[in-house]
Amino acid sequence: MTLSRSLTVAGLAAFTASVINHGTFAAEADFYKGKTVTYVVATGAGGGYDFMGRLTSKYMQKYIPGTTFVVRNIPGAGHIIGTNFIYNSKPNGLTMGTFNTAMVYNQIVKAKGVKYDMAKMRYLGKSSSSPQVLMISTKHPYKTIEEMKASGKVFKMATGGPGSGRWAVSKMTEMAFDMKFQMIPGYMGPDAFLAMQRGEIDIMAGSVDANDVMVNQGKGRFIVQFAATRDPDAKTTPTAAELLSDPDMKQLSALVAVAQGEIHRLTALPPGISEARLAFLRAAYKKAHEDTGFNEEAKKTGRPLAPLYGDEVEKAIHEVANPSPKVAALLNEAMNPKETVKDLHHTGPITQLKNDGREMMLNHQGKEVSAKISGSRTKISVGGKSAKRKDVKVGMNCTFVYLREGAEAKEVNCK
Repeated sequence: MTLSRSLTVAGLAAFTASVINHGTFAAEADFYKGKTVTYVVATGAGGGYDFMGRLTSKYMQKYIPGTTFVVRNIPGAGHIIGTNFIYNSKPNGLTMGTFNTAMVYNQIVKAKGVKYDMAKMRYLGKSSSSPQVLMISTKHPYKTIEEMKASGKVFKMATGGPGSGRWAVSKMTEMAFDMKFQMIPGYMGPDAFLAMQRGEIDIMAGSVDANDVMVNQGKGRFIVQFAATRDPDAKTTPTAAELLSDPDMKQLSALVAVAQGEIHRLTALPPGISEARLAFLRAAYKKAHEDTGFNEEAKKTGRPLAPLYGDEVEKAIHEVANPSPKVAALLNEAMNPKETVKDLHHTGPITQLKNDGREMMLNHQGKEVSAKISGSRTKISVGGKSAKRKDVKVGMNCTFVYLREGAEAKEVNCK
């Protein structure tokens, strides 16, 4: 008995009952008794991917008696290393994991180091959604994309560095709607919110969940969202698909919607797993996400859930993993921009360390400047050797390499 790739969630339930009656699931349950399942998280410990990966592992173990789920963090190369590991593991159902769905971008543009094909991977489901949205400051009167375009203004866009995910979304928005932004790199989260209130930037891209605080305070206004359907927290904001008519531009907007919004916190397996084992794992994954304890733990940490299961996730991935040549070329242009932004190098003695080194300050030519320090993205060296945040001490002479003061440092090099 085989499981059709086009099977719906309801069909999966019927199939599950059928194979149980025929003893197929009993065989799969016997296989897992005494086995260790490795759940790979393609980031370091801590953060949203790690939290959801551990929560999913905890409750899948509950519904696959006799197993031990072990979470293994495999960070590096912006999720590429962990994704490669999952894809190239044995397809025996003992290795699965999670990574940023935007890995499909790297696949399409044939980025260096990619050794996976997301269209060939198999999926248990996804835990949440986080649609990307374009938000403009309410200091401006514009309420629609059309009004923004008619104004003739070049709006200042808060973004990451060239080639980053937020840069790519910003550039693809330009392409889809035939607009032009002034890219202002180096802003993240609360820094961007403050910059918008000060008038340093006009617009920013990000998730509905992250940006609705600005809308609720009357300081920001959603203009367009990248999603298949309107998000419950942005019901009056049109989707890009509603506004676009060109097929290629619709596909480009769908790529953003899936890669950076709809399919969020997924769980994937390598290609080649048997259909019966896949069905068994999907059933356990679904039970885990429907568990009251699972939902309560997610709620306590403010992690909204919007699960989707099995073939519905695969269908969404397949629709965007092989775009038209034109869309692939546009994505390549967005991911590998001609624009360059010169990094700032500020040098001086470290004056303060805050939040266990997540923020550092130094005195540069008589002025105190600060940098955000990421445990996975910021490269730190002390005396020419690779180091960690805890190795940097007040008084050390260091250099911040970043896009602007207060931004996340790309490098912190100390003597």
